[in-house]
Amino acid sequence: MDMDEGAKERLKNLPRARCAECNSKQSSTNPMARCYEDKKKYCYDHIYAGLYSEKRMRVDDELRNVCGACKEKWGYT
Repeated sequence: MDMDEGAKERLKNLPRARCAECNSKQSSTNPMARCYEDKKKYCYDHIYAGLYSEKRMRVDDELRNVCGACKEKWGYT
């Protein structure tokens, strides 16, 4: 199923996500991930992936992506 030209143009002009820390744009070489705690998007230079917090999680919960501020605030390791 092909998209019409108008739909392609609208998708092309959508604003790209930006890192909440450094304001860099999302691209294929700069992917973004959402912080589990504050729900903002960060580039992989500013997010910590696969962390666990004894205070905030059960043993069988999946590991989480969190930003540096939430890592310090909630004690993720």
